Amino acid sequence: MFPPIRRILFIVLFNLLVLSQTLFCSAATTNNAAPAIPEDSTKVLPLAPEQSVSTFLPSTSAPGNGLAVNIIYPKKPRYKEGAPIAVVIPGGDAPSGLNLCIHGAQAGFIELRFSFPGGGVGAFKSGGYNDYRGAKSQKALRDILLFAAGNGEDFRHRKIADLVPIKLSNNNIGIVGWSNGGNIALVTMEKYSTDLGFISWLALYECPLGSLFFPPALGSAHDFILNSHYRQGSAATGHCLIDFRKLAWQADAHQNPGIHKKLGEPDLPGVIYFDDNQNGKWDETIEYAFNYCLDRGLNKQIYPPDITSAMERLNIFNPAANKTTSTPVAAAISTTASTTANATASTTTNTPSQNSTATSATNTVSTNGSNSANTAARPKTTQMGQKPPPDVADRVYDLFKAAGQWRKNVERNGIINTLSFNQNKVRPLPTKTPAIEKDSVTAKTYIIDKKEILKNWPPSVATLDESEAYFQERDGSLSIAAICSSYPHLLITILASQVDHLQSQPDHPHIVLQYNAWLDNNAHWVRLNPESIYLMSLANMGKSNFVQKEPNTPIEATDIVDYLEPAGAIKDYVYADATIAELADRYQFKKLDSPLIEPIYNYDNGTTPAVTAQTNSKSDKEIKK
Repeated sequence: MFPPIRRILFIVLFNLLVLSQTLFCSAATTNNAAPAIPEDSTKVLPLAPEQSVSTFLPSTSAPGNGLAVNIIYPKKPRYKEGAPIAVVIPGGDAPSGLNLCIHGAQAGFIELRFSFPGGGVGAFKSGGYNDYRGAKSQKALRDILLFAAGNGEDFRHRKIADLVPIKLSNNNIGIVGWSNGGNIALVTMEKYSTDLGFISWLALYECPLGSLFFPPALGSAHDFILNSHYRQGSAATGHCLIDFRKLAWQADAHQNPGIHKKLGEPDLPGVIYFDDNQNGKWDETIEYAFNYCLDRGLNKQIYPPDITSAMERLNIFNPAANKTTSTPVAAAISTTASTTANATASTTTNTPSQNSTATSATNTVSTNGSNSANTAARPKTTQMGQKPPPDVADRVYDLFKAAGQWRKNVERNGIINTLSFNQNKVRPLPTKTPAIEKDSVTAKTYIIDKKEILKNWPPSVATLDESEAYFQERDGSLSIAAICSSYPHLLITILASQVDHLQSQPDHPHIVLQYNAWLDNNAHWVRLNPESIYLMSLANMGKSNFVQKEPNTPIEATDIVDYLEPAGAIKDYVYADATIAELADRYQFKKLDSPLIEPIYNYDNGTTPAVTAQTNSKSDKEIKK
């Protein structure tokens, strides 16, 4: 055994250990010392029973059957005046939306879902064919929205009110644009604004507004790597800055083998990528390649106009061309900075894909979607990435703001290009193309012959004109200014989480760009994610689990993550239900102030503790005051 002295020390230490554990446990049970433990963040409330009815809606866009429509309705409408109506538009470019449900009935809504021409489930299928959200799909959406408002009849001459057994609120109608569904929502609202003026509110779920975001051109959740040539953080300035100098084409490579066969289209070889190691071959594990769109019968890879314009400027399809390289970016800046220091920045309605062969000396910087005052007022964005170097990229951007002529010279060499939201859809083309042009930055002469460039253009790749025509029909960002003008009382909420379902750039450029674009175009009321009190109410969770961003306040790149909802905390449909509940309530009761201490209206679907009629009546009176 232990010697006496060691035995005594052992007993003392043992007693101290027991005492310390006792004190620790005692302290842990006191309120003051207890650690802050958040409330449950994985609750899923039981769903109240939902009923639905299906029908076909005649439409010239869907000859034969018409449009397949499914209407889901609650047992009890949200308001005594009736149930507000949410038209849900599916994402992607596939035609069917019958498998998408946001469970709007749980919040007392009529949820109307449908299939675009050519889509459906089994025999319940819309007539016509899928035009990948083109003109026919837009006409179909118009007819669906008119039907929701009571201005159309199904194939048996029944209006929507004849199909559901509850009262409807036809003056409280909104759109839920799910992902790419937001693009066609905006395009259709602009194109048919005289018919659709009744639309009251708009909810956009992680919508990829802008041609660089659908398909994702900056990196998606399905790509091996991100587009490292995008300047992270630049989107908050109103522009996505991309360094195109290493853009390349490999004619015999295959980016998505087999995908065309599934769509009934011929295989289209060839990859547009960044040749980072300069070996002339695409290595998909380390080099980013651009995704492209398809159109029915076109049989071409369709890239966004900004990318197609860079292909044209750099003449990437002619490897034998005598390509000149520009001076280093930093050197070009130091050469021109003093010259342009006193230049006056101005705006233009030119789109970001403006033909680089334009020779006007007055060609100006395009702010594309925000007026010069708003752009200048927004604080400079903090660098979030390392490619290109922050000092160079910042100075390039400042240079672009100072003088559009220098931007044209730099752009011609493929150094950098921009994407931003434009107030004008039409890209003005030069009346004629000069044979040569002298670059005032590098003092070198370049051959600018578009006809010569197009001689080497692969027939499987859409030209700049074809690309612009395609995206002008499908890019909702081009409609923002017109919608703000045509729908002066529209309420808008952008839904976004910290882990986007499609885009993967950490600065969430598609969210920052569209949100600030709504502000820059004087939207009546816009916010990022719903009022936290509505999420708290619908999810039966603590308010601290959700974010709160006040409406009509700008967002910077460094702030964006602070206002995105945590991924996986609750189901997506709960976010959607909270969003439409807030939007409909604000429209119904004309209450736009924020923050709220409680929901504007308390609705009980039978799965949560009942709210008394007296409470609702009191809320109505207070709201109307």
